[in-house]
Amino acid sequence: MKPILPYVCPPRVGIVLLLVVASLALSSCADAVSSALGLTSVNASDGAYSDRVELSWDTVTDTDSSGNARTVSKYTVDRSPTAAAAFSVSVTETTYTDTSAVPGTSYTYSVTAQFTDGASKAVDLSDTGYAMDATELRVYSSPNDGALSYDASGEADWFNFLGQEGWVYRVTVTGGANVNVYREGDISTALTAISSAGGVSRYRLPRSGRYHVRLNAGAGTVSVSHE
Repeated sequence: MKPILPYVCPPRVGIVLLLVVASLALSSCADAVSSALGLTSVNASDGAYSDRVELSWDTVTDTDSSGNARTVSKYTVDRSPTAAAAFSVSVTETTYTDTSAVPGTSYTYSVTAQFTDGASKAVDLSDTGYAMDATELRVYSSPNDGALSYDASGEADWFNFLGQEGWVYRVTVTGGANVNVYREGDISTALTAISSAGGVSRYRLPRSGRYHVRLNAGAGTVSVSHE
């Protein structure tokens, strides 16, 4: 009878598991620190809706010089960057729906509580959010499989795909569009391509999850495949 040896994860799997655990630990640590410090925060949706950004925030509390609790009369929501006119709205609840958000544009939202005695206090942590009108792409192992049409001749066209951390993905485009890939939650910083030639851009993904593909100018087809 052969001895039963303990199972050892392959190096690649072991590294992935270690990174996942480390990421969760850091996230939990950050939440714990914020909670311990009593910090309030704003939460803005990241591409969850095609026509709006949903906001929510923690209730703000404060006391006056005599130690009496102040009463919130309203919250002021500010957004940057703004359009031609300053964006500032007032609400009485701890939620707000920004229906003026332009899909594919990242905004930073901050909230300030206004009290009945005239004092004010800002929510400690602002947040970025965006609306995303994108088409889902299925990922195949062969380039050009599952290709979808796009038209970015007027404005940018967006697509989404799901990817695995550490894997290399090819974005294949016909029609000459400029390609940018972003991790969900941050459409301000594009990923750096490993290589880009002949309409094929290759990316190694920093983490598992949803990614956005932005096509700018041109019209043709786009597909995503993994190596």
